[in-house]
Amino acid sequence: MHSAQSSIIEAFPHITTDLLLLAASRRSRIVVVISGGIDSTVLLYLLRAMLPAAEIHAVFFDYGQLSARETLPLCERHCVTVKAKFLPLRITIPDFCFMGDDGIRREGYRPAADNICIGADVDWYYEKVWSYVQGRNLRFFTEAHSYAAAIRADAVYYGLQFDKDVWHLYDTGQTSGDGDPTFLAEFNRIAFSCFHPAVPALAPFFDTKSDKAEIVRLGVALGVDLALTYSCEFHPRCGACDQCVRAQNALTAANHLLR
Repeated sequence: MHSAQSSIIEAFPHITTDLLLLAASRRSRIVVVISGGIDSTVLLYLLRAMLPAAEIHAVFFDYGQLSARETLPLCERHCVTVKAKFLPLRITIPDFCFMGDDGIRREGYRPAADNICIGADVDWYYEKVWSYVQGRNLRFFTEAHSYAAAIRADAVYYGLQFDKDVWHLYDTGQTSGDGDPTFLAEFNRIAFSCFHPAVPALAPFFDTKSDKAEIVRLGVALGVDLALTYSCEFHPRCGACDQCVRAQNALTAANHLLR
């Protein structure tokens, strides 16, 4: 075992346990869905660190979001670094699926202050959210698993995570959506009937309830250049949406702990 791998296991044993089991099973071909944000980028590096001999296929989805101008080249750069095969996929989502203000496809969009949905309950979110795309994650999962089945991969990894406030809402039944543990479990149930061979969808940061601050610390330990990530849905980076705020809060917290 490499010394770098050993140090990661020692520092983050609860995150690395399942990946060690995967390595022990000698599975060698995996798919990871990457967006250019902190969570999926750190996951990409974690998979390489824990599975040094694996054939990693990194899938990126361009569905018309203007932020892809920033995130696609960042993802390609990280894939070169970790020696992963980069697969950018262009998918078409009908206009009627883009809800709210459709800020995702509007240059220079910045959400209003009352549209910030940190800690919001589910009813508020769907009433106020500025850029919800109907069925987006379901499309991503379906395409990623179709590809994984075609190449006979062993698993598809997603960088899904909740911060503590969202876990509280989820655990008390106040929020749900196509990026939560219930959706993941339901998709896995359906996937075993729809894809041949069946490929499991895995989200290590859900399994360990790792918040973004811990993922940032993990990224630092893995040597990830977090400046080369882009967590905003909009273009250019707005600095005001919940993705931007959560990312900045996590980076600030990690920097404080590392001093």
